[in-house]
Amino acid sequence: MDNSSFNKSGGIVMKSIILFAVLILLGQTLFATTHIVSLDGTGDFTVIQDGIDAASNGDTVLVYPGTYYENINYNGKKHNGCQSLPHHTNRFIC
Repeated sequence: MDNSSFNKSGGIVMKSIILFAVLILLGQTLFATTHIVSLDGTGDFTVIQDGIDAASNGDTVLVYPGTYYENINYNGKKHNGCQSLPHHTNRFIC
């Protein structure tokens, strides 16, 4: 095998590895889910903890306005805390 065919096959392998890594990262983003919590029952859940329990890493739990009397346990899941949504003074992502 001459040096030029080794470089070509090595380049193909490297491109395949990069493509595989990109597809894995995109897959995690594309399959993320938003779980909606609202006290009035119009969302997926009425309790924040139920939304967190249903969520996987990378998912979003969107909490609608209201007073929720509960303790939150993230159960070891990655989270960014709660953030208010832009242009919505009383909607939070937890």
